[in-house]
Amino acid sequence: MQHVVVAALLGMGLAAVLVPGSSAANSSTIDWQPCGRVLQNKYGTTSSVQCGNLSVPLDYNNTAAGPLTLNLMKVLAAKQPSKGSIMYNPGGPRISGRVDLAGQDGTVLSEYGRFSLS
Repeated sequence: MQHVVVAALLGMGLAAVLVPGSSAANSSTIDWQPCGRVLQNKYGTTSSVQCGNLSVPLDYNNTAAGPLTLNLMKVLAAKQPSKGSIMYNPGGPRISGRVDLAGQDGTVLSEYGRFSLS
């Protein structure tokens, strides 16, 4: 019985590696850095506020459409240990979500305490 279980687990692991579309070309990471002057002036410090960009396909079915760059901001949880992250999308067409979130004067940020806000 143990041999059957081991063989099944090995088979599932191999199948996961060989799944089409799971290539490294489809993965991207966010390089979080201190935010620029607009946010630094708003918060007075950038120690808990970080910005980064994430490049994603504009259309996963049409690679010729090129990439889309998402401008992201992360506010680290004020209380540690953090319970995780909350995604917040305040932006819209031609509106910077970073500046909108910074314009909250910390009121939204203080409500999340043990959660990082992205």
